[in-house]
Amino acid sequence: MDNTAGKAALGGLDGNLAALLGYIIWVVALISLLMEKENRFVKFHAIQSLLLHASAMVVFIALVIILMILGIVLAMAGLGALGALLWLLYLVGGRGLHRRAYLRGR
Repeated sequence: MDNTAGKAALGGLDGNLAALLGYIIWVVALISLLMEKENRFVKFHAIQSLLLHASAMVVFIALVIILMILGIVLAMAGLGALGALLWLLYLVGGRGLHRRAYLRGR
């Protein structure tokens, strides 16, 4: 089992690039997880990316439901800014993970 970040993965794709693309496009992370057998670096980041995307989907679905109920019951449209703030936090947090995966070992 190789733990080297720069080793080729997924048909010759650099391990750093495969990990980075997994954070940006969740399908790439899923393909990396299913196809990669040797590079533990790529597998680790694929699992982490899939967990990040799945948890973000659950949080935002719950947020939409809560905001819909609050909007209907309390007629408060001002809570929509909370959803925008959470999206911003998700993007900023995800960017840190992208950078960390790509720059590891350099």
